[in-house]
Amino acid sequence: MQNKYRNGNKSLRKKAIIILMVIALAVFAYDLSQSELKGSLTAEAPVVNLDDNQMPEPNDSVSTADSTSNKTDSDAEFFASYRMERDSARDKEISLLDGIIKDEATDATTRAQAQARKMAIANYMECELEAEMLLQAKGLGEAVVTMTDEKLTMVVSAKLDDTKATQAADIGANVSGYSYDKIFVIDK
Repeated sequence: MQNKYRNGNKSLRKKAIIILMVIALAVFAYDLSQSELKGSLTAEAPVVNLDDNQMPEPNDSVSTADSTSNKTDSDAEFFASYRMERDSARDKEISLLDGIIKDEATDATTRAQAQARKMAIANYMECELEAEMLLQAKGLGEAVVTMTDEKLTMVVSAKLDDTKATQAADIGANVSGYSYDKIFVIDK
């Protein structure tokens, strides 16, 4: 009889460790994406010193469309990459949660916690998509949104003035239900 309880405790410990690993993985993936985001947003432009002999003449053929196009391509790549990383981390977490939920040895409490976490993730995904669409509809350009238990982060391609930042924060508050101190709006 005592052996049965020991095996049950081992199974419970294994599940608890798995849940902790899933949470740690999700936190790590989120922190990694945030540190990459901060690095890309705070990277300084290279400084180029040109003397008068190197300055282009006003009539030289310098294409401003190419530089605008490169910025647009770079922005599109950034937003696509950010979404891919966010979705990949979420897919891994959901897969681990599914494994816990489907495991016959999982106790009712652990299964309920895994199901609740999975439902929270589904809610985050729905809120993120809705916020991204509303930000674009408001004319704030391409957007990517990440929601956690603690905060909502929105990155938009448009340059933000006070009015646009307030509009974005209002969208975040309406979609997430979070107070403004939990909403972060960043322009890329």
